[in-house]
Parts: sequence; structure tokens; C-alpha cells
Amino acid sequence: MHAACPARARRLTGNPCRPAATCRPVQRAEHIPRQAACAQRHRRREVACRTQQQPALQQITAAYGSAVQIIQIDAAADTETADRWGVFSAPTTFVLDERMQPRFVNRGVATRDVLADQLGALGVAS
Repeated sequence: MHAACPARARRLTGNPCRPAATCRPVQRAEHIPRQAACAQRHRRREVACRTQQQPALQQITAAYGSAVQIIQIDAAADTETADRWGVFSAPTTFVLDERMQPRFVNRGVATRDVLADQLGALGVAS
């Protein structure tokens, strides 16, 4: 069974995903990617996203591999998506379950430990 990645990405961003960047085939339900999105709403807040949130997301990707999928949205450039998701501060991360429903919302920097705890609560093992 393959995940319907373009439909999922379209729900998140309003645009189809780029298959090489965001889509991976899913073999079993427990391997359905959880997704976190780092949204950058204000240009002056991009520094926190770039210098604090990005390293945390990279650490999560390194630790969890294909069990986690990161989708990043520049809310300043894509205000419609930011508004639809209720992003009003940067960085904002969403941890979604396998049904693409937000289970955790972090307004401000979410550390690697915070994200790992949230993924663990969803049953995702590193």
C-alpha cells in the first residue's frame, strides 16, 4: 500500500508535494510518517527558526529516519496556509498523527526533547 502523499501535501499546503522531497511509500500502518511543520510567520523571527528550530528538526530526522517526515512552510510567503493552520507566531511546529490530524502544537521553539516526547506519545520509536 502506498501513501497518497500528493493529497496529504495538498491538504497541508494547498499545493501538491514534490515526490522526491516529501513522499515515501508506506508498507504498514505503523510506518505512516508523522509530520512536523515549521512555519515562519515574521521575517524577524526567522532567526529562531533557522538557528534553534532547524537544528532540532534535523536531530529528529537523524534519530527517527523514515518514521518522521518534515514539511516546512514559510508562512510569510504562504499566508493562506499559515492562516488555515492558525499560525500566528514563529516558529510553530505541528506534530500530526497518521490521519494527518494535529496532535501537538508548539508555538515557539520546540526542542529535540520536546518533539521526541510528542512523537513517543504517538507511538513513534527512534
